[in-house]
Amino acid sequence: MITRAGDERLSQEEIKKTIQEWEGSPERNRLINYKRYYESENTFLSGKVRDREQRGKTPNYFIPTAYYSTLVDTMAGYLFQNIQYIPEKEGDSAELMKVLKDNKAEIKDMSDGTHALTYNRAVEYVYTMGEKDSIKYKFTPVPTEDVILIYTEDIEPTLWCAIRLYTTNTAEVAKAADVIYKDEVTTYHIMKDQGKLTMIGEPKGLLFDEVPMVVYNTEVITKFSSFNCIMPYINALDWLVTGNTNDLDRLVDSLLVLGKKVDPDDLMHSDEWKTLENYKTGDRAEYLSKEMSPEFRKYVSELLIQEIHKHSHIIDWYSPDTGMGGAVSGKALQTRLFDMNMFSQRIEKVYRIGLEKRLRLLSKLLGKAEKTQGEIEIKFNRITPSDFEEKVKALNEASFLTEETKVKELGMDWEIELERQEAALLRGPKEVIPLDGDIE
Repeated sequence: MITRAGDERLSQEEIKKTIQEWEGSPERNRLINYKRYYESENTFLSGKVRDREQRGKTPNYFIPTAYYSTLVDTMAGYLFQNIQYIPEKEGDSAELMKVLKDNKAEIKDMSDGTHALTYNRAVEYVYTMGEKDSIKYKFTPVPTEDVILIYTEDIEPTLWCAIRLYTTNTAEVAKAADVIYKDEVTTYHIMKDQGKLTMIGEPKGLLFDEVPMVVYNTEVITKFSSFNCIMPYINALDWLVTGNTNDLDRLVDSLLVLGKKVDPDDLMHSDEWKTLENYKTGDRAEYLSKEMSPEFRKYVSELLIQEIHKHSHIIDWYSPDTGMGGAVSGKALQTRLFDMNMFSQRIEKVYRIGLEKRLRLLSKLLGKAEKTQGEIEIKFNRITPSDFEEKVKALNEASFLTEETKVKELGMDWEIELERQEAALLRGPKEVIPLDGDIE
């Protein structure tokens, strides 16, 4: 974490030094490494392959699995598929709800959530567009490896400044940088000529009480990704898959044992031989190759996959143990989702802090424009298997329970169900139209 004491703004030299240090820092390299794993570019495996190729060894193939992205996408879909914003009072939060809808919050929630799980850090920029009479309130995710966050040195650090790096279409400019405080933002161009820093325009005033960069995290006590612990297992599995694939081509690396000396000119074309002539009974020609038991390969692969899912707390939907290949009750699936659900609740508590800051920043902008904004409840709705049918069957057999208790056990509102039953009685039975007769 980058920290700074005092309230004195960064000088141009300090900005330049901070950017240079960030671009070569272990933290930024770690974020880029996570990105490569998500894109199925295993850095460990690529390094192994390069090393063996330089020594003229196999493997010749490079086959990383997509396990990291599979884990991230599975948890992201489970956690962020249906985040709801519910106003405490009808009408009080109409303007804020409209801003969320206009910004397609459901898509950006999924994007932020996926990035937060991948890197343990997603960053979102809250800003305005347009003139005074037609201001648009915007929030959008920005690449996390291109944002430098600077915190205070308090016991509980708060975000003091953020530097957002991005490219421009200007030939002599290497990149641009927005230096963002809570009350102003200044844009600089970093020139290709000796990295000179040039301020573009005047600082633009902001109307916030805190830096308008929303940071989403998924871990409580570590800076690493939630799935950092399973990286060695992914490396081992990728290496095994790559090695297995190259074993299919193992004759390339086999040794041909000849029973007599061969002419050098003939030896150069030995790969074209179909038969060997003029060999006596004691002469032999055979390939020596390494054999690996298919059962052992399967055992090791399944063991690694089992460890990956155990330590990531994510259910393996393709394992025979989950029963996804056949009919499974909703109750059984809920039981198997217990570990994943407990882990997701832990992530949710940390991630929610970012959503609350987003709403605070937007409410601040709406308040400055004298638009009403009220309290909004953030609700994470997980998609879980339904055991409704099993519950109905079990409750029907429990004759000692009242109808009201049974309805409440099914998760329904007793008063609403009574009203529906009364309305159905008033409407009377529906007229049944025969399907095999003439309809008048």
